[in-house]
Amino acid sequence: MINLNNHIAYPANLSLLANALRPAIFSNNRRLLAFPIWFLFIAQLVFVIRKPRRSFLNTFITSWGSLILILSSVITPWRKLQ
Repeated sequence: MINLNNHIAYPANLSLLANALRPAIFSNNRRLLAFPIWFLFIAQLVFVIRKPRRSFLNTFITSWGSLILILSSVITPWRKLQ
């Protein structure tokens, strides 16, 4: 957002660890992801690892999705990175 004096707004002061994705029992919101959804992600990853040549697009999308899921979760050491 540009102000009238043409200075760019300062970034918000947020904690990366507090906003990381966490597993939950049966709740989905901005910070929580339910265990059945985690199970589906893991099952898809196991399927791609066991049969990687079945579909290049499936392997590629699953790999990128797994990387994004890991980077957005509490598995990533956010305290060290921030």
